[in-house]
Amino acid sequence: MEFFKPLVTIGIPTYNRPKGLKHTMECAVNQTYANLEILVADNCTEPKEDVTKIVEVHKIDSRVRYVRHEKNMGPLFNFEFLFSNAKGKYLIIFPDDDHYDDPNLIEKYVQSLELAPAASGAMATVDYIDSSGEAFIRDEPPYQLDGSLIERLRVYLINNITDHIMYGMFCTHYVRDYKFERDVYTPEKFLILHLLVKGPIIDCFGAGYKNIYSFKTREEIDRLYNRPPTKNHHLLWVRRAYSCLPFFQALAICVIYLSIKTPKLSWPIRKVLQIPKVHPGRTHFHDPITPKNRPVGK
Repeated sequence: MEFFKPLVTIGIPTYNRPKGLKHTMECAVNQTYANLEILVADNCTEPKEDVTKIVEVHKIDSRVRYVRHEKNMGPLFNFEFLFSNAKGKYLIIFPDDDHYDDPNLIEKYVQSLELAPAASGAMATVDYIDSSGEAFIRDEPPYQLDGSLIERLRVYLINNITDHIMYGMFCTHYVRDYKFERDVYTPEKFLILHLLVKGPIIDCFGAGYKNIYSFKTREEIDRLYNRPPTKNHHLLWVRRAYSCLPFFQALAICVIYLSIKTPKLSWPIRKVLQIPKVHPGRTHFHDPITPKNRPVGK
């Protein structure tokens, strides 16, 4: 079947990772899907030449657009910049530390979304890669986020669906003016919640990418976002659920959600209601090899 070829923006947020950016740029320009905008947002990498010499290699490609911020505004600002400046009908984020080696990835996503006009986005398979270069977890479809509003919120809030859904492909107009929740540990969860309210997130089979897992301490995460969190993550989620559902549906989800997040109630509630701890599409291969437990010489 022949598909209309809408413009797709590949947004590449980067900061002080020239080696990763080089690989990510190659993954982007080598996609078989041709109608692309490749937007690189540099959060003031120093020295500047580490990034510009990589971008210059691809300057012959008119699809590449490079923007450097005058100072490091933090990762959330960089994502918001990509959201508001993307020109494509669809947007996908290629972080500068992950691997998007499938040259047909964009093609597969576009085909899935063009067949589902009500969808807000699509998600494929993600392999989590540890420091040995091996996958220790795989998340793959079906994610079960394509039902009614209450059903997809229930599945996402309760079944621990991967937060890497934000690195799938989604409709740009739904995030054009989106602002991340500040002062929480996992701001990406609220973006996904926002997208689920706008429409289903559909499965994209036969496609995927590799998340090069970063083993950060809580202190490192606090430094990354410039400050420790000051907002109660779970209560904020509950408030959001109330704002987009009828009262009794919101109440039911909130009671279940807060119960399973309470350590002494979690197991019996999941047992009685037959709620899986993780979604059925997750495969755990082995405990991850981290820089700290990696064998000598490996």
